[in-house]
Parts: sequence; structure tokens; C-alpha cells
Amino acid sequence: MCYVNCPICGKLFDKHGFYEVCQNCFSQNETDFDKVRDYLYNNPNKNILEVAGATGVPLEKIREFLRQGRLTSS
Repeated sequence: MCYVNCPICGKLFDKHGFYEVCQNCFSQNETDFDKVRDYLYNNPNKNILEVAGATGVPLEKIREFLRQGRLTSS
């Protein structure tokens, strides 16, 4: 077992597999991603500020989704 602090919330968690953050932060991240993806599906051609404002997901988190290739900018 390898225990580390979550880089987002600071909570101690057992780092195993591909998780870089604790399960709570991972789940919240996935929920935020789903919000952004669904919003863009229903509202194509919106810019990042509009997406952040409509979904409540921070700009930096949306930028991270783009960097990870989970969203594509068109």
C-alpha cells in the first residue's frame, strides 16, 4: 500500500492503479467533465467562458480536459 495526499483536496488516500487523486475528487472531476461535455453537445460553438459560466466548472479544469484530449477545440 502506498498512501499519498490528494493534490486537490489534501486528503490521504491509498494510491493504486491509475488514480492520481482520491476517489472523491476523481468522482467530482468526472461529474464536471460530464457537465461540460453535455453542455457542449447541446450548445456547440460556445467559447470557454460561456461554458464555464453555464456549467459552473472552473476555466482551469476545462483547460485541463482540453490538454488531456478529453475535449477537442473546434
